[in-house]
Amino acid sequence: MKLQIREVEEVIVHLHLDEAFAFLMALEDGQDVFRGIQTAKVSFVTGLQKKSSQQWALEKKLCIGGGGDIDEHKNGKEARQKDMSATMLMAQALAITDPVTLAVVKEVNEFDSRIGCPKAHLASIIKMVQVNLQGSDRTAWNWSLKILRSVRHKLQGNLERQEGETPFMKFMTQLIDRQSAFDDPEAKKGLVRIMEDEDGKNAHLLLGLKHVYESLWRTTDSTEKCEEIGEDLLFALRILHKDQVNFHSFRREIKALVGRARDDVWFRVVVGDKFHENVVPAAIVCSDNPQAHNALRTLGAVITMVMNSRGNVTVQGNQRYAGDQWFKDALDQGITELCAMNRFCDMVPENRKSSSWSVLQVRGDCPNDPHWHLADKGWLSLYNGTNNYAGVPVTKLSRSELRVNAMAAFDPPRLREWRKRMNVPKIDWALRFSPVDGNAMEKLNNAM
Repeated sequence: MKLQIREVEEVIVHLHLDEAFAFLMALEDGQDVFRGIQTAKVSFVTGLQKKSSQQWALEKKLCIGGGGDIDEHKNGKEARQKDMSATMLMAQALAITDPVTLAVVKEVNEFDSRIGCPKAHLASIIKMVQVNLQGSDRTAWNWSLKILRSVRHKLQGNLERQEGETPFMKFMTQLIDRQSAFDDPEAKKGLVRIMEDEDGKNAHLLLGLKHVYESLWRTTDSTEKCEEIGEDLLFALRILHKDQVNFHSFRREIKALVGRARDDVWFRVVVGDKFHENVVPAAIVCSDNPQAHNALRTLGAVITMVMNSRGNVTVQGNQRYAGDQWFKDALDQGITELCAMNRFCDMVPENRKSSSWSVLQVRGDCPNDPHWHLADKGWLSLYNGTNNYAGVPVTKLSRSELRVNAMAAFDPPRLREWRKRMNVPKIDWALRFSPVDGNAMEKLNNAM
């Protein structure tokens, strides 16, 4: 992607790490391309913007993220460019060759485009801001840019450990212990465990909290150095502590359920394919707790469904439980089938007669139904609205209907019965009008 020189009076950004580092590169390495960017106003958006790059340029605006100029969701489309992020696209557009910057780009891109980002990585911390510190976008943005500059400076200068530099774990535990507001014992222990992971298995990460600490220590020139670094790290700790409070309080709430209340949350699902079958626990809850999915997984749930107070629903499969490839594939297929089922149920009844099951299984957004977004293969995630896409119509399905669908989606015999009961069209029009194997239609009809 080659960028045209343009005037920029406003930068519109999505508050995630890949957009933040993309902006920093534009600010420090792209001034000749984005003229005026150093004094441009910065605005924040959620959701996907529908304008083209040409429109943004005419308005003297640069849109980073949200489907804008520099984003893996091109021109506002939900489907994303694989293994790509705003950071990677900006680095390519500016032809960045500095190995230090490219190393940071690689790490940002890795944790933007796959599941499993550590809690205390800068990517996770920034995402938590919108959930745990609402109204702090501007503060979080400025903090993120300061951290990114510090990390980049430390790496480019190859700055070594300084005399008097307190070991990371000692500094962090002292900082945690001094916070009287950290009064949930389980959350506090969880926070310390996260710091131990940062000091151990995650210590190699450039944007993990340990390397952030080292970067701040070695690049901060202040007579109040310890206090200033402490304030910067405390911003991250407050977010992580709130996240731990959410997690442990929700676990306690679910563990305390007995009798009918417990049965209302927990149910069992048969996950199978032609050669295997496994019965696993699943859970469905109504909650606005952002840690509901994680808490349920630690209590044994393999499939989790959470409906928030607006009625929007998210569905996730347990990545850690899905160790065997056949089982992960079966979970992925089941979530795909569940997506098609929910889309079919949410369609206007008169449109169901001509619906195509293969179209209802499409990843991303479905042209026939605006309610459900199916994540990339292997992510084991299905969304009816998220924090980033809050304008999605609420599903018409009730909690009990979602539960019934989930109990059928992962078990092929039950799924066939469900499709017959719901009068799903037997002929798949998408296959009928596309080149397919000669026996495909017969196989499809027999399967139904």
